[in-house]
Amino acid sequence: MARKAGKVSIFTIAAELGISGATVSRVLNNRTGVGEKTRCAVLSLAKKYNFRLNYPQQHQPIIATVISGESGISNYQSQVLTGIYKYFSEHPYRVNTIVANPTQDAPSILETVREQQCSGVIIVQPSHFASHLEGLSASGLPVMEIDDRSELPGIGFIDNDSYAGAVELTEHLFSLGHRKIAFFMRWSKDLNHIQRLNGYRDTLLRMGVKPLEKWVVTYDEVVQGGLSNVARIMFDLQRQQAPDVTAIVGVNDELALAVMHEALKRGIRIPEQLSIAGFDDHPFCQLVTPELTTVAHPSIEAGFLAAKAIAEYISSVGTSPLPRKILPTHLVVRNSTACFLGSC
Repeated sequence: MARKAGKVSIFTIAAELGISGATVSRVLNNRTGVGEKTRCAVLSLAKKYNFRLNYPQQHQPIIATVISGESGISNYQSQVLTGIYKYFSEHPYRVNTIVANPTQDAPSILETVREQQCSGVIIVQPSHFASHLEGLSASGLPVMEIDDRSELPGIGFIDNDSYAGAVELTEHLFSLGHRKIAFFMRWSKDLNHIQRLNGYRDTLLRMGVKPLEKWVVTYDEVVQGGLSNVARIMFDLQRQQAPDVTAIVGVNDELALAVMHEALKRGIRIPEQLSIAGFDDHPFCQLVTPELTTVAHPSIEAGFLAAKAIAEYISSVGTSPLPRKILPTHLVVRNSTACFLGSC
């Protein structure tokens, strides 16, 4: 029924929806025991009337940060979490970090965040949780993705221009005289990793070099012994397929450094005999010898901006739109890349 003019309250919202005031209260306090359809209807009216509770909540709002634990917590994920924690440490929110394994038979992310009475959700690398996104989109909760670009309603994102970063890195290697450049890639379902591969391929084609499939080495499996064994396997594959490669691009810094370590163990001099570069520009890139050439990826800033967007949405009762923003990347040249055979 249509609501009569007057002051909006829990009870006027309840009357308009034909439910109890206790049910409305449960929804607005993020408590369980309410169906998703009813919950969404309450949140929709609260947003329509710009209604918020006029008494203090029992606890600070809780924000769920969801990351994949499929292969352990990476340095990249740590950087993103640093940005999220940095924002919320200065604002009246609490953070629950949910480490989920998308390959296991487990409750949905939405069920988990409802049980934990969360007011918003930040998902890092949401491609790992693709089957959960429609439910989150329909939930009425503010959802921010980091390093992906969902078009679902109710979901914002902070992504980075990985494609442009790959273009800049490939152009750099080309300018050093490298024409046979390998690309090492893991977890090929990640949007950013696909963008990096496409940027590499497109740039070589634009430069008049046909990128051969044997130059692209992918390995998605979890291997006993961790990244060092993955790098050994991938390096062996590359050497068998294309032993004349003069430069290797790792899809991220961890993989690039593991490949560099494997090459050095085999007596290959970096960068005199083989140039190696990565992506992300984590702090440890400057703590190795030679220091790693890489593409700076603003992961801390992405986490900070996603947290800020969620907080602003909640404080505005949904009137502040969730942003969809792409952050720039830039090349950081260090000592792991050099001219090929004096060509420059």
